[in-house]
Amino acid sequence: MISAQSKLRLVWRAVTWKHNWARQGTTTARIHQTLTGLQRVFVAITSEVVEPFPDRPTEGFFLFNTEFSPMASPSFEEGRPSEYAIELGRVIERGLRESRAIDTEALCIRSGEKVWKIKCNIIILDDGGNLLDCASIAAITALLHFRRPEVTTSGDTVQIVSWKTASF
Repeated sequence: MISAQSKLRLVWRAVTWKHNWARQGTTTARIHQTLTGLQRVFVAITSEVVEPFPDRPTEGFFLFNTEFSPMASPSFEEGRPSEYAIELGRVIERGLRESRAIDTEALCIRSGEKVWKIKCNIIILDDGGNLLDCASIAAITALLHFRRPEVTTSGDTVQIVSWKTASF
């Protein structure tokens, strides 16, 4: 006999998302997933220009941060990230890195001097029990809609072109 709960694992869950470009080099995505419960995840992708590590002068940075909001569940506490939050972030990061979804060498502006640092902030707003899928979809959606600013180089100067003045 198959229980009603096990049947629900095979049912398609409706997913809705909204995204926007808040400012230059930043995009956000909100994912809502419903069926057996409500999962809400907010992801913000930000970028900035930094110096590369000396041992990897042509590679940019791709960083993850996962945060569980105390309003998502009574079991989440404010302050240090829980083991579950750290593990969730690591699984999503590992999935994106090992699939080579992000080319860190393409984040290089000038070898040994300037590279992009892309930061993916995942914030869990509601925990309905399917956080891994929902957070993964949210991170991928935000990354797909993220556009880093254009960069122009002239001699030794590097200038970031504002997306508001750029022609697309």
